[in-house]
Amino acid sequence: MDNGMQPGNEFPQGDFQPQGDQAPQGGKKTGLIIGIAAAAVVVIALIVCFALGLFSSKNGKYVCEDYASFGVEMTLEVKGSKFTMSMSAFGESDVTEGTIKFKGNKVELTSDGSTIEGTYSKKDKTISIEEDGMALVFKKK
Repeated sequence: MDNGMQPGNEFPQGDFQPQGDQAPQGGKKTGLIIGIAAAAVVVIALIVCFALGLFSSKNGKYVCEDYASFGVEMTLEVKGSKFTMSMSAFGESDVTEGTIKFKGNKVELTSDGSTIEGTYSKKDKTISIEEDGMALVFKKK
């Protein structure tokens, strides 16, 4: 009986073809490089987002209720390093936009070349500023 094997030879005669999916050596290196590059892009994107404050718990809408009983509505919207302050009273409204910087418990709002300094309370989630002799406390909603 001839099964294609010769005495002393454990494998059949002929060309040997490897079984299964074996990637060429170059494919492993390419996959590794792509993986490292993708991880680097994710890390850089996260650093940029944190630097711009996009993941900041300080982002959001703050409301000043101190003068609401007088018919004055004031809000402060924080998005990263930008702010929008809106005020409406007696049928009139005003919107101010600018940049905001947080330094520990200090906060600086800058618009049209002028800067207003205030404080930020992480515990109370408030931004307090004093403008034109009026103390304003904005609480995050």
